[in-house]
Amino acid sequence: MLTQGISAAFIPDAVMTVLALATAWLVIQVRKSDLEALSGSTGPRLG
Repeated sequence: MLTQGISAAFIPDAVMTVLALATAWLVIQVRKSDLEALSGSTGPRLG
């Protein structure tokens, strides 16, 4: 009985883990591009 419960809980847990990793990767990519834009290393320079 306990083994079935653990097995049934594993799939949603794995899905949530993958979703969390994808979200973290997306946030890191967005912040990295924001930091580059703020530092002026990308895009036209003013003055």
